[in-house]
Amino acid sequence: MNLLKKTWIYLLICTLVFYILPMTSGYWGGMMDDEIILLFLIFPCVCLITSGIYGVKNGFSLMFPILVGLLFLSTIFVFYNSTALIYVAVYSVISIIGCGLGRLFYKCEK
Repeated sequence: MNLLKKTWIYLLICTLVFYILPMTSGYWGGMMDDEIILLFLIFPCVCLITSGIYGVKNGFSLMFPILVGLLFLSTIFVFYNSTALIYVAVYSVISIIGCGLGRLFYKCEK
């Protein structure tokens, strides 16, 4: 329960980005171009930033990157196809890097 209290706001941000932005991707123009921008630029940046902030506030935790990967896994079946499964691992690794970088500042803060 304590982990949920620490992570809910960061996971909510990731969930909103993972679900809201793909819903609006057809609105911006070419749907394929929008999906590429989301998968290669926006989602990794959001994962890195939220994980970094989480790491600064709470230290390093492997559970957070796993949860980020699972959140993206749920979007694959709604917005993408099975070729996007690799991004679960990619975003989890990016989240691990973000938590690790945040942990460096967490250590200096204490």
